Amino acid sequence: MDAVPAVEFKAYLEELCRDHSAMSITEERPDQRIVAESIELRLPTETSTPLGLIVNELVTNAIKHGKGLITVKLAQSGEGYALSVSNAGSTLPEGFDPTACTGLGMNLVLSLAGQIGGELRVDRGEKNDGTRFTVLFK
Repeated sequence: MDAVPAVEFKAYLEELCRDHSAMSITEERPDQRIVAESIELRLPTETSTPLGLIVNELVTNAIKHGKGLITVKLAQSGEGYALSVSNAGSTLPEGFDPTACTGLGMNLVLSLAGQIGGELRVDRGEKNDGTRFTVLFK
């Protein structure tokens, strides 16, 4: 089997979000939706694979801890790109430090971001509610 040299990341994100949406809508959370907003971008496999794993982990956490709309967004940012996962609902505690987390998930996200030369940032969502995790990369 030949290796895939690059991935159309917008299509990949849309499919990943559709799959997660189909699995996450339950009677307890009928309002939970996952949407992808992305620029067209072809990424090399060595970048797209870690990013896909990051999105999977962050969306899984957003489903578990958030509520309502979960947005996965890929946009141009300065000289590179920003891939973010945000959710409505509760925010992280003031001073949250992802590097101090002992859980496997956050350590995986940090490790994968480092693998592609990226930087993880954590803040509130665009409407100053919920939580947004953003990986900046080139």
